[in-house]
Amino acid sequence: MSAIVIPFPAARRAGKVRRAAQELIKRAGERRQGEGCWQNVVRQTAARMAASGVDGNTIDRELNDFSRAVCFEMARLQTRHGGAA
Repeated sequence: MSAIVIPFPAARRAGKVRRAAQELIKRAGERRQGEGCWQNVVRQTAARMAASGVDGNTIDRELNDFSRAVCFEMARLQTRHGGAA
C-alpha cells in the first residue's frame, strides 16, 4: 500500500517566504552570510519534504517556486521601503 504525499506549496507559506526575504535583504552586503543563510533555508525545507515522503522531482519544483516567491517578496519589500528594507 502506498500514498501520494501532496505538500503544502512552499511558495504559499507566506510567513516563511517573508522571513527568508527579510533575512536576505538584511544580509545583502554580506554575500557569504546571505548565501549561507539561503542554503540553510533550502536544505532544511528540502529535508522536511523528503522526510515526509515527497519525491525528488516535487521537491525540486517546490524549491524553485519557493525561490521565485522569495525573490518577488524581496522586490516588493525593497520597493515598498524605497530600496531599503
